[in-house]
Amino acid sequence: MSKIKLLSLVLVFLAILALVTVVAINFLKNKNQNNPDNSRQSNLSAPQEPTKAVISTEVYQDSSGFSFKYPKEVTVSDITPNDNTYYSKLSLKKDSSQLTFSVYDSQDNPYKSDTLIGATTLDTIAINQYEINGKLISAGLDKQILYVIEGPKDGGYWEDIQNNLISSFQLGLSRQQPQTAADTNTTYETEEVIN
Repeated sequence: MSKIKLLSLVLVFLAILALVTVVAINFLKNKNQNNPDNSRQSNLSAPQEPTKAVISTEVYQDSSGFSFKYPKEVTVSDITPNDNTYYSKLSLKKDSSQLTFSVYDSQDNPYKSDTLIGATTLDTIAINQYEINGKLISAGLDKQILYVIEGPKDGGYWEDIQNNLISSFQLGLSRQQPQTAADTNTTYETEEVIN
């Protein structure tokens, strides 16, 4: 065999070896991205619930004078402490995850120095939203009453629950209440005053 043929065979062999190496490296990279090892999984937070449209059909009316809508699959429990500063503290729970909603006396918003990520209104109350330790906290102070909603910042289900609670929240009697028979039989007449 001539030196040129031998050199050609060596170059072809090296080219094939380089190609196989590149393909193997890409294969391993893709495999690791799709199936992370256990050490990488331990650094991840708990698996998120699948994102689905949250339909709030139930209305919760609190004796403190507010109401909001929530999904049927969520359980609302009154966990108000025996403390005169609290008007109400509620737990909205599904499986092992929950959201809390607290209404209590306060001179100040304890979250105001945290990093602000959003703002909205709770009926007529201005509230700010914060992300603290993996939780989404919505808090607003009105007439020395602090409204705080705290739940998982999961980018899906629990954030949707929190946003639905905020958008459906109403101070006073619920506007979703059906009319009673007394309401439908009431007639209002105006009087005219002639001078």
